[in-house]
Amino acid sequence: MNQFWTKRAQLFDAFKEAEYMVSITSDIWTAGKKGQPYCSVTAHWISEDDAMGSWILNKRILAFRVLPFPHDGQAIFEHILSVLEEFNIRDKIFAVALDNASNNASAIRILANSLLPMLGGAFFHTKCACHILNLIVKDGLQVDEVDSLLEKYYKALKFVDSSTKKKQNFAELCSRMGILSVKIPWDIETRWNSTYLLLKKTLHLKPAIDQALSRCPTGQLYRLNPSDWMSLEALVPSLDCFYTATVRLSATYTPTTSALLEDLVAISDWYEQQIKNLPEDSVLREALSPIRKKFLKYWSDVPQLTIIASCLDPRLKVSQTSRSLSIIKRKFGLDVNEQQLEDDVKNLFESVYKIYEKRYNRARSTQQQGRRGEGSSGVSQPSNLSGRGRGSVSRLLNILNKCSDTPIQQQSNTEIQIYISSDYATVKVDDENFDILRFWNQVKGVLPILSSMARDIFAVPVSTVASESCFSGANRVLTDKRTRLGPETFEALVLLKDWYDAETRLQDKSWMHMVPELGEIRGTNISSSSQHQNEGSQDVTQIYGFNPYQCNYEDYGYHLGDYESWNY
Repeated sequence: MNQFWTKRAQLFDAFKEAEYMVSITSDIWTAGKKGQPYCSVTAHWISEDDAMGSWILNKRILAFRVLPFPHDGQAIFEHILSVLEEFNIRDKIFAVALDNASNNASAIRILANSLLPMLGGAFFHTKCACHILNLIVKDGLQVDEVDSLLEKYYKALKFVDSSTKKKQNFAELCSRMGILSVKIPWDIETRWNSTYLLLKKTLHLKPAIDQALSRCPTGQLYRLNPSDWMSLEALVPSLDCFYTATVRLSATYTPTTSALLEDLVAISDWYEQQIKNLPEDSVLREALSPIRKKFLKYWSDVPQLTIIASCLDPRLKVSQTSRSLSIIKRKFGLDVNEQQLEDDVKNLFESVYKIYEKRYNRARSTQQQGRRGEGSSGVSQPSNLSGRGRGSVSRLLNILNKCSDTPIQQQSNTEIQIYISSDYATVKVDDENFDILRFWNQVKGVLPILSSMARDIFAVPVSTVASESCFSGANRVLTDKRTRLGPETFEALVLLKDWYDAETRLQDKSWMHMVPELGEIRGTNISSSSQHQNEGSQDVTQIYGFNPYQCNYEDYGYHLGDYESWNY
């Protein structure tokens, strides 16, 4: 455990010395079907990399511990608060990302009352965007027509994949027909994107599936008609924008707060195109109404944090941000007063700026170090942790017809006026590799207040994927054959793997990405095959000095205790 305690002390010192704001994510995982519930707490912040001349986005799992029953808001609050106090960052929390369960909403209210966040907590709770996307698409897929279509397809696939003999016969049939045979990635009921990937990976098997079903009377019961195949083939591109958004908003090293607006505009544009182009008798048309209803439930009003983040994107600023909000509303058939909307965006941007301006002026009046002023209001001291984040708005700008900001004619005498009226000619709007963190790091001498806003806001994740990503890793450490692992050792192994991955910027290639395409699947052992364990063991032996997947921990001096209740 020496490596764990050494790394933990280094992380504690980094938080102690730095004055940046920190955002956190948290989620709950249950080990196996009857196992203990664990709650992860993950920190996100932006530090400086002097060698690269850029700000870099960081993520560290701070805790992965058993959460006692009941799992109500008070218990979640106490768990999160204890971790924040343990690392002495209680007064540095900017935002908290949780999913949308009622107990999390209760925990957020208690946390807000305890921590007293800025702006009365307007930015404090970030609802998990990926969870919302999951709810939106699931509602669309669960309409009777689409659900029946998918059920027919599942039955057809199961017929050719239900036994070893059938699998072999089907593979031989594919070979004779010149079709690439693939292992069918069966979808997970709670994850719509696994349905999407199942369709995307298997629809090319259509000729082989149809021929295999036609060969016997039983198989003919599961044959799909041409209309069914057409609907299935149309479903995949219809879900592309949701899948793209889910992947982008799950990023570890790329700011996602401003990316959310781009994806919402893309989804609204997709919806409008579907309404215009889908035939009236299309099966997929029935899915549009529940999708619209669920989308507007959560995003009829785009989160204020996302609005501010978009205003801080020099390719969008205030005018393109307000226009994007207008487009979302209009494409979903809502009334909108564009001038009022732009005024509201300006007022919101200025109100947040004034708060940071006061904090910046207080910092200067106390004659603190110059770099504190550059990072403003206690949010910009560098640390020696590494990372990098990038972003792009090319899709959004195409939808916006690549409109430019209208120059402000009045004299620029505030940072906002300087920022809005400046023409950043070096910023290429179609550059997929535009580094927004590098941009704000480079202009912090001219725009110190706005840069401090950017530093806090771009560190906030809009999903809880960072916390969830450790669950599949935990699923490898705690297995059916290893059920007596002590809780402290278990936590140390999960955290230490994350911390070492952070040093080489591999957290976005962590456990969840080792399951081909399907991502993290909560509460299952799909990622614990011997193949993937062997893949994981290639580097962990060098990292830990032993293989945490294949060893007797007592041989290394770890006291595991007698945890009989851990026998799942």
